Amino acid sequence: GHIGTRQYCDHCSGVIWRMIQACYICSDCNFLAHQKCVDSVVRICAHVVASERRYPIDEICPEIGLAAQRYKCAECGILLNFTLPKSVSCFGSNKKQENSWIEPRLCDYSGLYYCPNCHWNDSSIIPARVVHNWDFMQHKVSRASLQEISLFHYKPVIKLEEANPKLFVFLEKMGTVKKLRQNLFYMRKYLLKCRTAAEEKLIDKQIIAHLTNDTAGGNDSRRHLIQSTEFYSISDLELIEKGILIDYIQKLFNAFDRHIRNCQICRAKAYICEICGNNEVIFPFDDGCIMCDKCNSIYHRVCMTRKNMVCPKCVRMQERKIQLESKNGDDTSDADETE
Repeated sequence: GHIGTRQYCDHCSGVIWRMIQACYICSDCNFLAHQKCVDSVVRICAHVVASERRYPIDEICPEIGLAAQRYKCAECGILLNFTLPKSVSCFGSNKKQENSWIEPRLCDYSGLYYCPNCHWNDSSIIPARVVHNWDFMQHKVSRASLQEISLFHYKPVIKLEEANPKLFVFLEKMGTVKKLRQNLFYMRKYLLKCRTAAEEKLIDKQIIAHLTNDTAGGNDSRRHLIQSTEFYSISDLELIEKGILIDYIQKLFNAFDRHIRNCQICRAKAYICEICGNNEVIFPFDDGCIMCDKCNSIYHRVCMTRKNMVCPKCVRMQERKIQLESKNGDDTSDADETE
C-alpha cells in the first residue's frame, strides 16, 4: 500500500505504523499482520480454503446459529458473551470493570458468527445472492470471507445456466451475452485453424486491444469468454449488470467477423444452404442460420422451418445406413444358402 495509507493488522485489528513497525503480508490472500502477531495467527489462508472449495459458497447465508458454534467466534474461538466483572487495582483503590459485551457479527457469506477482531463489518457482494437472486447489494462479511471472495472474483468457475437457468429467460441481457458467447465459440474454431490468424495472433491481440480499465482484471484477460459458453466469474456478472461486458464481447465479435468474411481460408470453410440451393455462404454464427445438432450442417432458419426442422443430410445418412444394413443382411443369407 501507499505510505500515507493507514493499514491494520488482520490478527489484532491494531494500526500498523509502517515507519516504526515491521509487518508481513501473505502473497496469496493479502493477509496483513504485525511481526509480533505472526506466530499467533490461527486463520487458515483464504487461498487454501478457496483451492479446496473450488467454487464460492452457493447457499445464501447458510446460518447455523450461535448455539451450534458454542457461542464462540468461528475463527479465534473467543466467547461471544458478557465477561464477568473483575477487581483491579488503580492507584491503591479497588475498582470493578463494567460488564463488556463481545458483539457477535454475522458473516453473510459463510453464515458464521465472528468477534469484532475477526469481522470488521467489511462489505462485499455475495456470489450466491447474485446467482440465485441477481442481487448485487453489499452485505457484511468477515475478513476471511472477504479475502476468499476476492480470490474468486476473477475466476470463471460459476456454471450460471446450470445453477439458475431462469436468469437467461427473464433477463434480456443474459440472453444476449449467451448468444454472443456462442458465436465467439464458433468463431474461435475458424480462427484456430486459420494460418493467417495464427501468424497474426489475432485472438490474443483483439482480446487485449479491446480491454479497458473496467473489463481488465485477473490473469486470463477474459479469455474464457471465447473458450467456453458456460463458465462465468463474479466480475463477469458485475460487468453484465453494468452493461459493460456486452459492449466488450460485441467488439470482439465484430473484429472476428471482419477477418472470417474477408479471409479466403476461413471463407473456404463456410457452408451453403442445401435446402434452398442459394450460393450465399453462411456461417454458424449468422443470425438467420441454424446448425443441426447431429451432423453440424448449417441451413437458413427459414428453410429448416419449411422442412419441419428435418435435416436433409441426416435423412440421407439414415437411408444410407438402412441400405447398408439391408445389403449386409442379404449377403449373410446368401452365404448361409451356399453353405
